[in-house]
Amino acid sequence: MAAYSPEAELNAVAWLSTVSMRWFDRLYSTGRMVLSGFAFILHLEESKTLTKMA
Repeated sequence: MAAYSPEAELNAVAWLSTVSMRWFDRLYSTGRMVLSGFAFILHLEESKTLTKMA
């Protein structure tokens, strides 16, 4: 068992938070891309139905 040191624990916490922030950022940007793609497709479908009705 390694000797307990607060510095090592702080380093581990900092590393974990950095990694999780990177993953959150990647997930967030991917999700935004997917949502904007869905919104674009919905917009196209909506304009198609509107031109059919007119």
